[in-house]
Amino acid sequence: MITAFPVSMMLILVLIAVVNRRIVKTSNGRYSPVLLLDETYPLKALCSYSVKSLENVAEVGLRVSRNLAGASLDPRIADRICLAAEEIGVYIVERCGTDTAVDFLVSTNGRDFTLTCRSSGEPFCPINSGDSNLSPNELFLVRLFKVKYEYIFGLNSVSLTIGAPTP
Repeated sequence: MITAFPVSMMLILVLIAVVNRRIVKTSNGRYSPVLLLDETYPLKALCSYSVKSLENVAEVGLRVSRNLAGASLDPRIADRICLAAEEIGVYIVERCGTDTAVDFLVSTNGRDFTLTCRSSGEPFCPINSGDSNLSPNELFLVRLFKVKYEYIFGLNSVSLTIGAPTP
């Protein structure tokens, strides 16, 4: 009776390994073994910045700018990402307060750049692109970025994606 629990756990582990291997084989190289990460669009983190509170929102843009300085990024894209980080910081302060911890991540897949901001607090969607009365800053974000909002595991996650400029 006591050995039934470890045996059942081993059977579940074997079943997971078999299903995992089958998914990898049928994906034709799209998914990596073990973690099943999507290999067709690998993201490279350019910078990350975490704060325990947003007492000075303007500081967020400066910190992100400093972190992006060594990433050999087009200055127009870097400026837009910094402005977007400040704007999202303002939304988070307005909705969740200044004592909210926030994580900022800038990543790229080689052609697009994504700013992801995660914060705790009540769910809120910072920008409703279908809203007719957008502020100038919201209009700026909607026109330049593809906005995606999710509430995952008690965290607000806002992703702003911008394409690389065409020469």
